[in-house]
Amino acid sequence: MERNYDVIIVGGGATGTGTLRDLTRRGLKVALVEQGDLASGTSGRFHGLLHSGGRYAVKDPESARECMEENTTLRRIAPHAIDVQEGLFVQVEGDDPAFADRWAQGCAASGIPVREIGVAEALRRDPCLHPRTTRVFTIPDGSVDSWRLTQANVRDAQAHGANVLLWHRLEAIRVENGRVTGVELEDLQHKARVRLGCRMLVNATGAWAGKVGRLADIDIPMALDRGTMIVFDHYYSPRVVNRLRLPGDGDILVPVGSVSILGTSAVPVQDPEERTTDASEVQRLIGIGAEMIPALASARVFRTFTGIRPLYRPPQSSGGQRDISRGLVVLDHEETDGLAGMVTIVGGKLTTYRLMAEKVSDVVATRLGVTRPCTTAVEPLLQSAGEYAPLLAPGAAEAAGTTPEAMNIRRARRLFSYLPAAEAAELVRRGSGPLLCECEGVDEAELVAAGKAAGHLDLADVRRRTRLGMGPCQGTLCAWRAGGVLHRAGLASAERANKALVTFLDGRWQGVRHSPTLQQLRAAEVTRGLYLGNLNIPSLPGISRASAPFEAAAAESQVAVAEVAATEAQAAGIAAAEPVLQEVHR
Repeated sequence: MERNYDVIIVGGGATGTGTLRDLTRRGLKVALVEQGDLASGTSGRFHGLLHSGGRYAVKDPESARECMEENTTLRRIAPHAIDVQEGLFVQVEGDDPAFADRWAQGCAASGIPVREIGVAEALRRDPCLHPRTTRVFTIPDGSVDSWRLTQANVRDAQAHGANVLLWHRLEAIRVENGRVTGVELEDLQHKARVRLGCRMLVNATGAWAGKVGRLADIDIPMALDRGTMIVFDHYYSPRVVNRLRLPGDGDILVPVGSVSILGTSAVPVQDPEERTTDASEVQRLIGIGAEMIPALASARVFRTFTGIRPLYRPPQSSGGQRDISRGLVVLDHEETDGLAGMVTIVGGKLTTYRLMAEKVSDVVATRLGVTRPCTTAVEPLLQSAGEYAPLLAPGAAEAAGTTPEAMNIRRARRLFSYLPAAEAAELVRRGSGPLLCECEGVDEAELVAAGKAAGHLDLADVRRRTRLGMGPCQGTLCAWRAGGVLHRAGLASAERANKALVTFLDGRWQGVRHSPTLQQLRAAEVTRGLYLGNLNIPSLPGISRASAPFEAAAAESQVAVAEVAATEAQAAGIAAAEPVLQEVHR
């Protein structure tokens, strides 16, 4: 039987879930459809920066102003998702000395508060900065957790009657007499066809917006670009550090969880699934980042990953990828394409997701004759935390730094994001038990709660709720423990737990495989040896040898080791890489 809604939203990232929350609070019957888990696309693959807008103050003042306004709003409504509260913009020798004053003027014009501090004071507070730093400004950048945001948006929307269909892929858009009337979905878990009817369809799929448009025979001109990010093994600064120059590659370092993330690049791509990078790009970014923070040149890189920016390119635009506005764009297809009942939201950044949701919801509300205003800028995302509210307050995690206390605060923030308040409070009250993931402070009780909340058993779904396996060991020591716990808790058969384990390890390998350092490749070899030799992963029940990741990874790892060894050997003036390779395998 077909279910009917006022609005169907396609896309479970920050903008899609923000739109879900907005429209349900306006009294509409809304369903959200996502082909994977929440924030498993671009929203879950970014550097974690809560933008102040300073990055765009010179070239894109409208985007800068939007960022600062939404930065302030998110600090008010979603403090549980923000761990770091301050940022720096630093200029080093060789940068254009005149740019700093232009930038400060642009910040002032966009309403972004900045304060210049002396270089000596900056180096005292952040000794990681380059000693040849010439000017330093403080700015209200921060780090924000996209998974906590999206999960809290969904919880709030569900409390207002929303329906959320994860692991449902959009297969067709039904159009009758020039109007969208519904969608056809594939339930990926149960291999079943699902039909839904609607009065309006919102395309909030980000980088996939063009593909969704083609299902309705409309063209949405996108300019996709891939950004590569590099994960280092610890904090270098308790603040976000930005390069004080026009936006470019490798000029942001963000402290996130227990690690630091350097970003990013801007490489044009044709497909949102085109997320491959290589060791040479990673090395280039590290070299640029080291001009700002010298320790990055010799730091341990234990993961790289990429995300796709969903930039909108108007037909009349020209210039390169860096010249395209990062601002939001709402397309009402009744006006632009003569197709009633469908709107698309593209562009923007995670920092402006709530504003993007408000703008597209205004268009939907007008089309449906709804006059109730948006309330998402004033209503907090987490409605009740009781005695644990101080753990979710602004600055709580930052004040504790990277101590065990900070780890417990981040654990509480995760739990309140995706669990009912009473259940989250009970787990916080009990405290952390024996840890499964020492890097991120995940214990058995949290893992089981996350597994139940995820529904679809995939350790990556659990990871997005807990950060399991996102620390320096990249799942080597916690993944097999997690699989066993989920099986013992009755959430997965042995076969399914084993399959989830192999899939998870494959995902972790994809981020390790382009590491440009022998140090991390040695660690990857240890991981491979553990799972191949000790746990015999390829022959676990239900797993065919062909599907196991480490069979192919073995050869690929050897190639990667050889490439990096050759590069390091050349840099050291060694004639051949063989001595270095021998050292790797000792």
